[in-house]
Amino acid sequence: MNVDRDQIEAHLRLHVDRLAGLIGPRTLKKPKTIQATIGYIEGQWSEMGYANTRECYDALGDEATNLIVEQPGAKRPNDIVLLGAHYDTVSTTPGADDNASAVAVLLEVSRLLQAHTGRRTARYVAFACEEPPYFNLDSMMHGIKPDMRYRTDREDQQVFGDASHGIVATEGARQVNCVQLC
Repeated sequence: MNVDRDQIEAHLRLHVDRLAGLIGPRTLKKPKTIQATIGYIEGQWSEMGYANTRECYDALGDEATNLIVEQPGAKRPNDIVLLGAHYDTVSTTPGADDNASAVAVLLEVSRLLQAHTGRRTARYVAFACEEPPYFNLDSMMHGIKPDMRYRTDREDQQVFGDASHGIVATEGARQVNCVQLC
């Protein structure tokens, strides 16, 4: 794979600028910001050639939406490698570091691996409702657990590895071990 670091940096900066700068705080109590965020993420994936699905659930009376893209694996399609990031913020911040930076990584990794067919299925998930007061809801258990690992309801599938990004690209940010999709 030919990697252009300048292009990657430009894409990451653009995503963070659009999410944190243009859209700003992203919370279910401001539904227009959530819809704008969903539109942005879906638009990016669509431009890459992906078709995403939506997983909607009730979050304290508001509708929350997880966005999911899958690239089936060639040899072990029931083994799933997950890359996820939450797109919501607390209401008082535009969320550049928590969590537009991780959404930017999610989008850029999915772009870079778009033409790659791994042995295992790659699942990219943009999660809603990681921030309070939503992050510990029982209703979230349909799609996500409080530790943000996406669960599969199919018995023939298992999540082989996952990296759910929190704050990235800031001083002191935690590192996430990556699982190879090959």
